Amino acid sequence: MSSIICPICKTKYTVARPVPGMNRMKCPRCQGTIPVQAESVPPVQQLAPSEPPHSHTQPDAKRDEGTIVSGSVPWQGLNLPPGQRISLVVLEGPDKGKQFTLSKAWTTVGRRDGEILLKDPEVSGTHAVIKVLGGTCRVQDLNSTNGTFVNGRRVEEVPLSHLDELRVGQTRLGVSIAHEITESVGADRRPAPQPTKRQLLLVSPHSALRGRFLPALRSGDWNVLAVASPHEIQEGLKRENFTVVACLLDLALPPSERRAFVAALQDAPSPPPLLGVAGPWGMRDLLAKLEGLEVVGLVDQRWPPDKIVGTVNRSLRPPRPGEITRTPFGEKVTYTCDNRETVGEMTGVAPWGVLIETEEPLQPETETSLLFILPEIPRGFRVKGRVVERKWEEGSPTKGEMEVWFLNLGPQERAQILAFQLMAERHGVPREMKTK
Repeated sequence: MSSIICPICKTKYTVARPVPGMNRMKCPRCQGTIPVQAESVPPVQQLAPSEPPHSHTQPDAKRDEGTIVSGSVPWQGLNLPPGQRISLVVLEGPDKGKQFTLSKAWTTVGRRDGEILLKDPEVSGTHAVIKVLGGTCRVQDLNSTNGTFVNGRRVEEVPLSHLDELRVGQTRLGVSIAHEITESVGADRRPAPQPTKRQLLLVSPHSALRGRFLPALRSGDWNVLAVASPHEIQEGLKRENFTVVACLLDLALPPSERRAFVAALQDAPSPPPLLGVAGPWGMRDLLAKLEGLEVVGLVDQRWPPDKIVGTVNRSLRPPRPGEITRTPFGEKVTYTCDNRETVGEMTGVAPWGVLIETEEPLQPETETSLLFILPEIPRGFRVKGRVVERKWEEGSPTKGEMEVWFLNLGPQERAQILAFQLMAERHGVPREMKTK
């Protein structure tokens, strides 16, 4: 008896007896080719390794198609943990639309060998392996030529989470990990636990943006389904247990893609709220990209993770009095009550209301008509509003500020105010006021 080692996954085998004329064989673990001497060939018995194989850096080797060695591998032949269901949906690539459901704890992905066979010419013959041990799902690159990527980042071996995006070659696959509740006869019937995370759809053609936003949003208790274009949305939503409660749209999408996304939302029985991801554009370009979109919030792609999460959460809940950021930009606003016009100064604006500094603040619950303009917005705003809060300036018995919420602001007007708010945010100067 003698030993041989797979040059790719480093699994060690013990040779039982020679087979004349045989000079190579296939590794049962990674499906790679093992060169052997004529006097040291299978059948073999594997020496069980103490840990899974590690990633290596040799170039992808041509795989032998004819000979399979016997022997056992940890994971090989094992089923998934009870109640766990793992599947991959092809979001982009020659096999787009296909779904692969894992049936065992060791599943190889490749172009020639493996349980998941892909037609993508940029996928190696044996590209990667997905393994499940102790309830944890992991992906490991098997010395592929073009690498394995998770959420836009090249990896050797990492854990996979529900709704991660896996890329091999030019093929993008969505990961679905579900846990089913099983019952025995006579057992108490209890409702399945509800998911604790809300579910958000991220639409962006840029893998770098998806790779940056996914960890940030998941840290904020969001499950995120990331797709590259509106055309992939329906396929992505077929995954079990995913009901979108909000959408985050990269405004860098081409106009035709944005229009397709709007059409898809309009066809939905209950369209989810839409937030836009803005790039480093000027006001004119941002307004052009918002044309025709009904957004409830805007996120700057350069913001840190905590600000991204905070803005998304705040945009999806009802506003509260006192949340309008004070940004004194010196614009005048005319408000009318009981046929009397009064001029005040705007000290802050938001998609739901405006702050007005005036010597004649109105009583809370008073309705009024507003007329104002915003810098760089090519229009005037004429809306109705209701006073929700009145404040007096520190040390002044007459000069005060009132917060007025809009009653009839249209979606395009709201988008324009969001654009102005995003551009002016860095210049905000808080001012101390006290409530009376």
